[in-house]
Amino acid sequence: MKRRDLGMAVLGAAAGVTGCSQPVKSLFIPDATAANAQTPDAATVRWVRLHKQQVGSHFSVSLLPAHLENYWHATNSDPDVVEIDKKLLSDGTALSVKVIADGQAIIDVTGKKNETVVITIDTQQ
Repeated sequence: MKRRDLGMAVLGAAAGVTGCSQPVKSLFIPDATAANAQTPDAATVRWVRLHKQQVGSHFSVSLLPAHLENYWHATNSDPDVVEIDKKLLSDGTALSVKVIADGQAIIDVTGKKNETVVITIDTQQ
């Protein structure tokens, strides 16, 4: 097979997979069945560790889906170490956190569809 023919075959297969029926997709993607042919819209993060943060530092995490009122809920293991901006969180805009004292805090963020992320913050001591 010539290079040109091989390139056309690969292009045809790629075009077929992206626009073809479910049975044809399952030939290329083993788990692509009618029941589970969904792909994630965004990358999923399960946990984040912020090490050696300084008192007074601030960070924000964008939340997806965004701008859905009261979609996200956060629990803070130590409100004496970090402070969460409840207004931005309830608006669904972002998780905004400020470090207010030395120590360690764990923030559990949960969405209404059971999306979760755990953020561990250690301050510089």
